[in-house]
Amino acid sequence: MKKIFKYSTAVLAALTLAACSSDDAVENTPVATNGDGYVGIAIQLPNIADGGTRANDDLDNGEAAEFAVKDANLFLFVGDDESTATFYKMYALSTDFKNDQKGENEDPSEKDNDGEPTGTLVTQTSGVTTAKIDNLNLLPSENLYAYVVLNNNGSALSAAPAAGTTFPEFSKLVLDAATIGGTLTGEISEDGMLMTNAPISETAGGSAASNGKVITAVKLDKSQIKKTADEAKKAPAGCVYVERAAAKVTVSADDATSQVKNGEEVMEFTVLGWKIFNTEPSYYNTRQSGEEAWLGYFNAKAVNANAKYRFVSKYDFAPMLPEGVENHTSGYRTFFGIDPQYDKPANLVAPVAPVDGTWNPLTGKAYMTENTFDVEHQTWTNTTMACVKVQFNGGESFYAVSNDAKYYAADKINNAIAAKATQMYDVNKWMNDVTAALAKATPGKEYAVAISATVEPSTTAGVKTYTLSYAITEDGAAYTDALPAGMDAAWTTAKTKAESELTVTLYENGVAYYNVRIQHFGEFETPWAAADATQPGETIDQIYGTDVEARNNNFLGRYGIVRNNWYKLTISAIKKLGSAVPETVKDNDTPDDVIEEEQYISVHVHILPWNLRTQDVIL
Repeated sequence: MKKIFKYSTAVLAALTLAACSSDDAVENTPVATNGDGYVGIAIQLPNIADGGTRANDDLDNGEAAEFAVKDANLFLFVGDDESTATFYKMYALSTDFKNDQKGENEDPSEKDNDGEPTGTLVTQTSGVTTAKIDNLNLLPSENLYAYVVLNNNGSALSAAPAAGTTFPEFSKLVLDAATIGGTLTGEISEDGMLMTNAPISETAGGSAASNGKVITAVKLDKSQIKKTADEAKKAPAGCVYVERAAAKVTVSADDATSQVKNGEEVMEFTVLGWKIFNTEPSYYNTRQSGEEAWLGYFNAKAVNANAKYRFVSKYDFAPMLPEGVENHTSGYRTFFGIDPQYDKPANLVAPVAPVDGTWNPLTGKAYMTENTFDVEHQTWTNTTMACVKVQFNGGESFYAVSNDAKYYAADKINNAIAAKATQMYDVNKWMNDVTAALAKATPGKEYAVAISATVEPSTTAGVKTYTLSYAITEDGAAYTDALPAGMDAAWTTAKTKAESELTVTLYENGVAYYNVRIQHFGEFETPWAAADATQPGETIDQIYGTDVEARNNNFLGRYGIVRNNWYKLTISAIKKLGSAVPETVKDNDTPDDVIEEEQYISVHVHILPWNLRTQDVIL
């Protein structure tokens, strides 16, 4: 079955914590690098400085519960740089963030339009929060690095790591998928959605290779550690950008059309729901932004010149600063990452969408962990998918027979099978052979053979078994004698072959299922066509080429799920009848792109901060 995805992309809109620095004259003095003090952190959802054409920078805040802050902790690391800094201490941050989306009211006793207390949301205007740092004892040569966790959801991030843990070790802490703060049925935890530092590039990508560092742990300005919380709020010590640990998917079909026909009549349809399946069971607490080589990966066929170097945005953040703060550390979003099973055959959760249980409506949403892989493992068994449940024929059950353009009700299916079997070579030849043998054995008699079929009476959806049989008449009366020598054996052979080649499928209640592979960069940044394949076939080398460097440049990240991206799948057309039961992708090494693959569903994908990624789906 084929699922075509066409991205009209928009990428990783990272929900962010941004700390700021200020040149304003603040009448306070910094504390020494030992003793007690307060550090200020500003929090913000990043914006675009000069709205680009690239969908990777298409931002959308989503709903309030997706960026509500229920708890916040600051992890401090000490060392010469991010790669060698070791854990120092963990501190609680205040959660009195300004809620600029619901008005200027900062009274925590009042509620916003979604019932959230005002002052508890991360928004596009920086909100500065503080932490009291006690017993600070730094050498003059030592730097202080910040990592922020919002809404730890009872994960291992609710506790401090062991002393001596380096930041790279800490950033690869593997967490259970249940702690991301959202479910596959769209529920959001009462403890909020887990958010952690986002990897941010110092230099732009898009139209040219990014040549700067990608920073995750943020270096704080030690001179901005103040004696009081109020002073620290006026002069934040650093900029920390955070993003949600979850990815988000929605599905719509507002203008979808049907090309499925029953004979010459187009069959109308209703989308009954959808599910996400084949998901990662765990995730790194911090998105691993990948290898330095990624920054230079280039696809000459990318639709837009600003998306040819796809791993870093061309556009920097356009901060909206709190009163009293002038300068704000900015940066550029990074758009991909490495998950815990990135370069190996993945053991994913639910490789087939279960028929039972809750199906998300078209108005629903799903949250899941990120799932990424290298091109070598860009196959069905490794790819997170959406299963779309579609109903035809007004909800009435019907049967399909292989290679037949017409569908049949229960009272018509036996005759339809018999008619198809009669036209098959082996059955037709046996019918001619047996009548000839009988006429030769008993000259002057007229013989006729009729084929009948009986489908098993079960109403369970899927492929049905059936039995073929024959009846012979002699001059119009039933023939009951033994057949000529060899004819019984020949019938068994013809019958067995016909039953193995002629498939009968029951679509219970008219329901069909379509598996949709979810793209990340997709057609916008990583276009692929059958002409790109090195030869006809169904292996990774044949589909994407044998030159590892070339295929990474062209196709790395074409499919996958990345945290803090909103994958908005829009069904544009249903082209063929899907499967009668959800299909498993377990151990299916078919590449995500297949030469001359039969198209079943057309999906457009748009990706939103949530970075929105949308996908047209042809079913």
